Amino acid sequence: MGQATYPTAKELMIMADGGGSNGSRVRLWKLELQRLADELALTIRVSHFPPGTSKWNKIEHRLFSYISLNWRGQPLVSHEVIVNLIAATTTRKGLKVRAEIDDAQYENGIKDDTCRTPPNGKSAPTFEVLTSPNSKQKRAIELLQQINV
Repeated sequence: MGQATYPTAKELMIMADGGGSNGSRVRLWKLELQRLADELALTIRVSHFPPGTSKWNKIEHRLFSYISLNWRGQPLVSHEVIVNLIAATTTRKGLKVRAEIDDAQYENGIKDDTCRTPPNGKSAPTFEVLTSPNSKQKRAIELLQQINV
């Protein structure tokens, strides 16, 4: 969706909730962000809301209440119904939602063994993550784009 709208983008900004599987301390999340940065040849900047503060997430406030209103009384019987109801959400001020089903198959139970917890078991709190594409990967993608592959 985003590449068609912003084909010359060099950076992707993600605002993420501070907890769960995309939390700032989750190593697998960071590993997958690096893989995505390599694949897209984009710098990815992630800012996490500190735990317990997602109530200040402007997107949640501007969007989720309208989604709830839009699917009020509708039986949520399938992923397709849910995504279509989300995609049909609009506001009086012109906010429009784009949503699509991701049919990709994802492996369950992936473990990240590339990083180890420090011996004392502690790590400094991190609320922003910045990852850039691997330079060799980025150069290869640039060359492929030049020859229109």
